[in-house]
Amino acid sequence: AGFVLPATLVRNPSGGAPICLGYVLGLIDPKILGIDWLPLPVGPTSTSWEDAKPQHPGPMPGWHVVSVNKLQDSAHQWDYYEQFTPVGWISYTMKVYHLSIEDCNTMRKKYAMPLLPLTPPTTQPTPVTSETQGGTHDRNR
Repeated sequence: AGFVLPATLVRNPSGGAPICLGYVLGLIDPKILGIDWLPLPVGPTSTSWEDAKPQHPGPMPGWHVVSVNKLQDSAHQWDYYEQFTPVGWISYTMKVYHLSIEDCNTMRKKYAMPLLPLTPPTTQPTPVTSETQGGTHDRNR
């Protein structure tokens, strides 16, 4: 059976932090469904890592929903998710991950990335909205 996100995650994910979401179907804006979300953080396996120097590089702690199509991205931006074990699936097409700070720091050490503080920051990245996204299409496509 498929994995269904608990309603508490949709309304108040990770104690208030948005869900990191990456899927190819850009016709559905998750905000319409009441989901606060951020694009998937680009990871150290990306072929454009050095050029991109992402503002919020992955892995980052929290809930992540990743379509299998994103995991097959030719730039390898999200390959690092394959090194984690998903906690579930949605409709057999999207893997659901819950990453702890410890999980993220283990991988960050492997790639010589700065470690995350063990206490969460007091501010979170800005969730995607129609205004910040420039429409309803997935910015990670």
